[in-house]
Amino acid sequence: MSGLYSSLGVISGALMTHQRALQVHGHNIVNAVTPGYHRQEAQLEAVGPQNYGVRFAGVKRVIDQQLLRRIERQIGEHSSAEARSGYLRGLDTIIGDLSENGIAGSLDKFFSAWRELTASPDEAGTRLSAIKASEDLSSTVRQAALELEETRRDANEEIILRVDRVNALLDEVRLFNRQIVEIESTGQPAMDMRDQRDIVVQELSDLVGAESFEDDSGYMTVMIAGGIVVAQQDTARYFKATFDNDGTSPTFGLHNLSLEGASKVPLDARLREGKIGGLLQIRDEDIPGFTQKLDEFADTFVQEINAVHSANFGLDDVDGRDLFQDTLDGSALKAANMTVVLDIDPDHIAASDALNGGAGNAEGAKAILALEDVETMGDDGAGNPNKTFAQGLNGFYVDLGHNTRVAEDHKNRSNDRLEYLNTLSEENSGVSIEEEMVNLNMMQRSYQASARVLNVIEKMLDSLINMA
Repeated sequence: MSGLYSSLGVISGALMTHQRALQVHGHNIVNAVTPGYHRQEAQLEAVGPQNYGVRFAGVKRVIDQQLLRRIERQIGEHSSAEARSGYLRGLDTIIGDLSENGIAGSLDKFFSAWRELTASPDEAGTRLSAIKASEDLSSTVRQAALELEETRRDANEEIILRVDRVNALLDEVRLFNRQIVEIESTGQPAMDMRDQRDIVVQELSDLVGAESFEDDSGYMTVMIAGGIVVAQQDTARYFKATFDNDGTSPTFGLHNLSLEGASKVPLDARLREGKIGGLLQIRDEDIPGFTQKLDEFADTFVQEINAVHSANFGLDDVDGRDLFQDTLDGSALKAANMTVVLDIDPDHIAASDALNGGAGNAEGAKAILALEDVETMGDDGAGNPNKTFAQGLNGFYVDLGHNTRVAEDHKNRSNDRLEYLNTLSEENSGVSIEEEMVNLNMMQRSYQASARVLNVIEKMLDSLINMA
């Protein structure tokens, strides 16, 4: 009789074990398309060594932690490249215009107008054309400088907007850490909560290139910028965007990022991964570099043209006049401030090279036209200019186009690597409906077989009881 009761306990335990295993496989099936879900496996083990039966040993989350870390790093790299590529494409479309409407086209029109002036230096029409071409070139350069500055401020605004989301995600990691450890300390699994925490960390990777690791207690530590800890156990260090009102700072009028805490950690120069890292590169490196080249073109062009123009005479026999407005303090001219002298008159155009030069004197106009082919920009390594205006301007366009293509290639390559890693993760941790159905059927048959054995044991017990 005691043997039958012992068998009854073995089979009852088996029924409960198979029932829990069925729940695990059913949980996998219903979450097959749930974002971030990792397949779970029911862990069964023999009771042994002195007893018979099977018991439910727990649930295992199928995950490759090393692969997950690689995915985090790749998300950060791809998001940075994608943000940078998007802004550079926009700039290339707006100011990388080599048509007649762009700076290069306006430069050609400027020298074409002065070429016409050399043929008819006394005509009001050709003088007005020279003024208009000068104004158009100035306007086009100013517009390009404005587009660069507006794009820089757009990147800055996007950084500010994303900081709040970063801080909210850090809060979520902190809370998940606490809840997971508390739940698992009672012996209950927190597999689904771990998946949710991984999703949060991957969003942090998307924004700031976060990487993470989990300690033996179940706490997730999150780091950025090569090792700066921003979340650990149930604490977090939050991002702060501070307006820069230092007029001598390269980020004057923008916002500087830092980590709050006992010691303030500046992030602008450190953060390179994630969307915010890409935006910082656009704001603090790419656009200032383009702006510097455009400023150099504008300043050199204005200085060279003004030097020739002021050395020649207008129809009113007055020399010493600039064609373009120069700075009052002698500092380098900014492209954003390039403009024609406000009170210029057609008679002020210095087409003649001599006082009372007489009708048809176009030597001054020819001197300005000659600057089209003079090397006034660049540096040959010995301190000598080695590029014409057109070549120097072309360098600006080449840099913009090159940086755009490099960023686009980087984005595409990083996306390919991320897709590959996600495929590996899906193969390793994803749910296969077919496999789960096979496992479900197997557990169902085991449950049914155990139920039949239980039925046999119950009949045997009835028989023994009736015999008594």
